[in-house]
Amino acid sequence: MNYILSIIGGFKYYNANFIINGKRYNAKISSVATYNYLADGGEKCRLVLLVPESLVGMLEEDIDEAYKLLNDREKLKNRVLGRLVDGGVVTDRNIDVRIIQSIGRYSAQGRYDLLFINRLDNVIFQVFIELIDVFNMEGRVYTDISTGHNIYVYSILEALRSIIVYSKLRKLLQGNAGLRVSIASSPPINTEGLSVNVEFHDYDVKAFFELPLKGIKDYNISVGSFLHDRSIVNELLEEFKAQNIDLNLLKHDLELLRKSFNALKYNTPLVFFNSNILNLKEELIDENKRFIINLRSILEKRFRNVCINNSNINVHRRYWVNRVFLINVMFSLALLESIAGFWRSKISGKQPSLNYILNVFGDVYDKLGIKLNRRFLERDIIEIENRIQSCKEKLDSYKPLITIVKRCGDESIKEYIVSDPKRNFFAHSGLIKDFIEAKLNDEINVRYIDKPDIINQISSWINNPEK
Repeated sequence: MNYILSIIGGFKYYNANFIINGKRYNAKISSVATYNYLADGGEKCRLVLLVPESLVGMLEEDIDEAYKLLNDREKLKNRVLGRLVDGGVVTDRNIDVRIIQSIGRYSAQGRYDLLFINRLDNVIFQVFIELIDVFNMEGRVYTDISTGHNIYVYSILEALRSIIVYSKLRKLLQGNAGLRVSIASSPPINTEGLSVNVEFHDYDVKAFFELPLKGIKDYNISVGSFLHDRSIVNELLEEFKAQNIDLNLLKHDLELLRKSFNALKYNTPLVFFNSNILNLKEELIDENKRFIINLRSILEKRFRNVCINNSNINVHRRYWVNRVFLINVMFSLALLESIAGFWRSKISGKQPSLNYILNVFGDVYDKLGIKLNRRFLERDIIEIENRIQSCKEKLDSYKPLITIVKRCGDESIKEYIVSDPKRNFFAHSGLIKDFIEAKLNDEINVRYIDKPDIINQISSWINNPEK
């Protein structure tokens, strides 16, 4: 799917001839020309227009009617779409119009003024959430920056940066590229009949295998975590209680991400096969995403006030979201989604052999750019294989590796556990002999010994490797 994204800055546009790769398209805005160009090539397309709510002043001369429109988003959207169709900006109603927040002061044709008391973080976060809803996180996005006020163009570009990272994190372990984004631009058009070129430039942001929320305090989530301005915390807490919103569900997934991330980064793959240490079956990703997405609606309903004051309409948003934190939460859920998808396809229900662990995790480490983990894992697996294969004892059922080693009389084996057990656990890919048991049929299968003290110790280490 191709998405053509544009900001609408008004309703009066001039006809122009937009030239795209040598082809000429007559339209009033370049996003429509881009849509037609792609459609002519047989591409499936969707035109998405982001419309600031301040354009109500261009739609309605009467202040009371404007007030009503500002309190009825669906009606405002329909009025915008009708004006765009009537003005020939778009040719049909089969487009996606999204009303976005405004910021600043605007004159409504000299009849009244509009004042939007708002924060840029709120605008960017709303655009981010709208785009989450629009995109399926695959395909290509063409973002037209030729129309719209600078502050909204900046907002869409900033939101797109986050969307690109989000789309990549969702499939990071699978090696998928995520959304591809191009910026479309054309010169200003201030008269009828101009011929202008439309240029496309790639727009990309890298996504890294790192925890989006890095500090331990970031995981101790409270109502205030979502806000810069804490003055409305008590009111928002009341709203959460009224709607039975439980933040423990979000905390659960963030803790699950931290443990699974640490297991990958610090190279302890066997923990993925033990649900008592790491249970990815219990993820609540969809529920938590819905909560973050719905948070905007909760804030708008409770903390957005619209009032008429003489010849002014004041739209006051009393909230100020902690955009960076909220988007990092969405990044965290996206990364957990990728890890959970990997777990479901490669790990769930399997009793792993050493070769299987090396093949599966070696491939993932390569994709994540942590290739040293593969080398260390291979070294530790070969060491275990050599110990077991040199032992003549029958291993048709699981037996502790420490027992196998001692029975085979390998006096050269160091007692790693005596010195620093945590250090040795991570230094040997989580495969230290005191914690695992093995059996040998066609291949060597391994698992952690099912004892509470061992399982709890590993779980504690994985949760906080550096403590």
